Amino acid sequence: MEAPIDLVTGDQVAVEFTPPNCTESVSYRCFVRNRNGNRYGLEFIAENDADYVKTGELQEGLERMAGTCTAGSALST
Repeated sequence: MEAPIDLVTGDQVAVEFTPPNCTESVSYRCFVRNRNGNRYGLEFIAENDADYVKTGELQEGLERMAGTCTAGSALST
């Protein structure tokens, strides 16, 4: 995540975004795990069964998207 805010490792933040090819946004609680300038590495927190399901669905969707993209595919003719 990139954000013009000052966070430190260990801070908790709420993140809301709309995944690619989706119409509804999702929100998560996260821990800041690393930082490089205004770029942050976040760890998503699953606190209950609904969070685990939501996180699993997001992961599966992103894996499917990654499987349809191959290196250099944007350059192929």
